[in-house]
Amino acid sequence: NKNGTILLVLGTIVFVALDFAGGFWFKLRLLGIGYLFAYMQRIVQSSALAEDEMPGFPEISEWQRELVRPFLLLSWTFVVSFGPAFGFMIFHTIADTEMRLPVLFPLFALGFLYFPMALLAVSMSNSFLAVNPLIVLPSITRLNLEYVGATLVFFGLVLARYVTESLISAVLPIPILPTLVSGFLALYLLSCEMRLLGLMYYANKRKLGWHQH
Repeated sequence: NKNGTILLVLGTIVFVALDFAGGFWFKLRLLGIGYLFAYMQRIVQSSALAEDEMPGFPEISEWQRELVRPFLLLSWTFVVSFGPAFGFMIFHTIADTEMRLPVLFPLFALGFLYFPMALLAVSMSNSFLAVNPLIVLPSITRLNLEYVGATLVFFGLVLARYVTESLISAVLPIPILPTLVSGFLALYLLSCEMRLLGLMYYANKRKLGWHQH
């Protein structure tokens, strides 16, 4: 709707500017990622309440709580999900031994299966403990094929985001314009991913039973 379009346009300008400035000051890039994830959490939470309006941007009053913590939450979720796969790669690289693909591929597959549910749990609870396998794995089994389908759509949107960024850069050889267009599409698709997670929670909150944790 109109409000969502305005927020996407403003968000594109803000996040592109933060990304550009982050090229000169790495800490600012990390804080920008934290702010982006804080906004994505808002989209998940509003979608989980079946709200149709796109939420406004988070206000910043305490930067450690509202920028650093979201960045750490996102990083921790990624590490827990894909840590075993990357740990396996690092171990064989250091040991200079042959990396067994029949082991590596399933580890990455498990990471891709684990990550969306862990991200949903973290977004809803705002807690590092939400990535606990005792919470995430039972939640995945409760949804079964429905979750697998949602996961395929989730990573399909991720793939579409990176493909469109590459195509836009090749099709629009105009300074700044490709960055703004790809930034808008990236923010839109990222918002769709978070919307998907929030609606998945809304449709299955009784099955998940997270209100009991």
